[in-house]
Amino acid sequence: IAAPGQIFAKAFAVAALDSFLNQIPQATVTFRCDQFASWENGDTLVTVVADSFGIARAHLKAGSAPGRVAVCAWTSGLEAKPAVFRDVFVSRGEAVALQKAAGDSQRARAGTLLPAPLIVKALLSSGDPAPDEVVTFEVTAGEASFVPADWCATGSDGLGQVNLRLGQQHGTVRVRAALASGKGQPVTFTIEVVPNHAPVVQVATDTTITETDSLYLPIRVSDPDGDPVFVQVSNLPQGARLDTTRGYALTWRPSYSQSGDWPVEITAADTLGASTTVTSTVHVLNRNRAPVITAWQPADSVVAINRGGTLTFSVVAVDPDSDQLRIRWYVDEQLQGEGADFVVQADQLGPGRHLVAASVSDGDKAVAHHWWLDILTAVQLEAFEGTFTRDGAIELHWSVSDASDVVRYVLERQGADGQWTTVARVPQGAADASSFHYTDMAPAGQSSCVYRLKAVVASGEKRELGKITVEVPLPKQFKLYPVYPNPFNPTARIRFDVPKTERVQIRVFDLKGRLVQTLFDGRLAAGYHRFDWQAVDQAGRSVPSGTYLIVATWPGGRSVQKVVLLK
Repeated sequence: IAAPGQIFAKAFAVAALDSFLNQIPQATVTFRCDQFASWENGDTLVTVVADSFGIARAHLKAGSAPGRVAVCAWTSGLEAKPAVFRDVFVSRGEAVALQKAAGDSQRARAGTLLPAPLIVKALLSSGDPAPDEVVTFEVTAGEASFVPADWCATGSDGLGQVNLRLGQQHGTVRVRAALASGKGQPVTFTIEVVPNHAPVVQVATDTTITETDSLYLPIRVSDPDGDPVFVQVSNLPQGARLDTTRGYALTWRPSYSQSGDWPVEITAADTLGASTTVTSTVHVLNRNRAPVITAWQPADSVVAINRGGTLTFSVVAVDPDSDQLRIRWYVDEQLQGEGADFVVQADQLGPGRHLVAASVSDGDKAVAHHWWLDILTAVQLEAFEGTFTRDGAIELHWSVSDASDVVRYVLERQGADGQWTTVARVPQGAADASSFHYTDMAPAGQSSCVYRLKAVVASGEKRELGKITVEVPLPKQFKLYPVYPNPFNPTARIRFDVPKTERVQIRVFDLKGRLVQTLFDGRLAAGYHRFDWQAVDQAGRSVPSGTYLIVATWPGGRSVQKVVLLK
């Protein structure tokens, strides 16, 4: 800016450069201006030879009329666009005074843009506004910067303004404004800078969880000045994250390998740069996992050995946490040994069933594997046979050796439905007894009978000694056998053979031919049958002593046996 008729304070200068930005010494540069000014030669065009550095300078003189002056420069022979000088003005006259128009005594927070600009007014000597005056601004106290620049040009109303961004330092900021011409007295703006308060972070400083537990750690942030707050976390352990779905929270589920202390830094910052960082430490306790038994021998859960024998038990175990393992062996809940293998000697336990257990412990947790071990009796079956007799009985014989610990024998018969039924319990008797006998009646309808013999020792343990099958031939004819015993009191046993399934009646009459009792009336399967008469009539009343007739009838046949009741 220059007053009418005045030479502009600074020369207009350009640098002549080639396409590689190298300086062109002694380049010929032409400067041009419009009718509002003239060069030192009095013309609107002037040609200047650049110096050895390629710099060409020309001085411009303001015309008599105020306004904007268009100025440019170019170099002949270069394809570059002309250099255009902007904001060149001829003032209406020289300003002689500067006043504060607005923006003084403001109060604002550190780091913010001043709410209102700093406005000055330049005046001519006549008191009228001085347009196109350059006003410079300078911070003389405190911390601040100008936006966009530290100077301005006044408008037609003589007003000019700058914006001010405050620094982080609170206190007083002073800004000095002066005319660039040096005329008049500078003016000073005073700004009070109040502190920008950092955000407040509320979070637990120490939190303790156990591996594989879920962590939800709320983080509460606020800003005393109401500024927006941004939260950032650092030093996050693997798998942890900042959850922002409902405010802020740290979420995590540590794995089995993440025990230890994990300090997490949480930073909350406002839009003005003030921030707060806190450390929240998550203490993760080790979650001990139980050992795992991966293999064992014997594979069966129920095993047996004979007296005098031995059996080796073993287990293989691993620990998910690589803890050292200790294996202990128990028999009937009593500690018997340690190590991966354990040998049982039958004679040290005695006959019967025993519980063998392997306990694997890491010092905190233990797992176990169990077996049922049967110590079998020493009794040996020497012979077991059965013979069918013509009267429908089956004679069973067996002999044993070394039966010193046997209490009794259990004889079982398998029915047509496959189920086993106990038919006899035969005591051992003398310790040296070795031969035993039992008579069974052949069940009707079965062409063979399967028997199973078991030995029972004092502990209650049963041991199967053997099985036999006895063939039972079917009767060839209907036959009513003599009653046994005869005479009898109070029960008479009646045996009757049926060669094929038929309707049969078994009745009791007195000697006068009167019916006393019907023992059976229905279809009988082929086989050997027994009926008992308890010496009662149809009403269940006892009958007197005397002679009675047992009459069996079937299609096409009849048989009678006499029996005497003696009381």
